[in-house]
Amino acid sequence: MKKILICIVSLVVLQSCVPALIVGVAYSGSKSREDRRIFMSNFNKTNTEREAKGLKPLNFCVEAGRFDKGWADSKEECNPKHTKIGG
Repeated sequence: MKKILICIVSLVVLQSCVPALIVGVAYSGSKSREDRRIFMSNFNKTNTEREAKGLKPLNFCVEAGRFDKGWADSKEECNPKHTKIGG
């Protein structure tokens, strides 16, 4: 009887937590997209300023890796595993 009661209580508690977790994950993802958009805007602005001063532009993959290694690794141009052979 105690096991059944524990199962029922667990289900009720977990059902109320799942929607909160989903909202949290969705918010986290949208924040990351906004952060990446800001990074790209700042990166492009910095490179434009550097080129205007006659300086070499920054390497996107290096700077993206400093910003977010996982995101940089997922970018095709930064990850040799994703590049096509012979293409």
